[in-house]
Amino acid sequence: DTVVVDGFTIEGRDVSCPTLAASNVTVTTTADDVTIRNNRIRVGANDLTYTCSNGDDGIGIVSYYDDSPVAPITSLVVEDNEFEPLGASGFRAFYVNPGVGTFSFDDNTVTGKFDASAITQAQSATISDNMVDGLGLGGRGIGTFGYPDAAVFGSATISGNVITGVVNGITVNESNGVVIQ
Repeated sequence: DTVVVDGFTIEGRDVSCPTLAASNVTVTTTADDVTIRNNRIRVGANDLTYTCSNGDDGIGIVSYYDDSPVAPITSLVVEDNEFEPLGASGFRAFYVNPGVGTFSFDDNTVTGKFDASAITQAQSATISDNMVDGLGLGGRGIGTFGYPDAAVFGSATISGNVITGVVNGITVNESNGVVIQ
């Protein structure tokens, strides 16, 4: 139930219709406490028309969806990692679906153009002390999403991050209990 992914270079795969882009690390609802640290995660590009995408591909770290009130994944800690596109752009650094109790994204570096914001729908999240640099290429930053119930999902404290060179730095979608400092 406890998983640690530490010290790897994990390369995704760009979409090549009909083959989906690869997601680098998938956290299933059978995991309980997961820590992902000290990795280099190279994220593949996705088909932005969604002709050759299932919505869960081309993501650096993605968790399974489960909107039950008791999160099957108690905690997901992502710390001291480097996220970068495999090529000219990557799709998304992370997407934490409902199903995660607490999510911590701390001291990571996200560099390059990502076509979609990194989003958390965990019940509670801390996103702190990260460096997000889109290199002026028009990429996206980080954010929260309170779907399907903003009283349960998408609460976050976002603090101490340095975000530069992106189209949007922080996105808050239908979320309650979000503190940005």
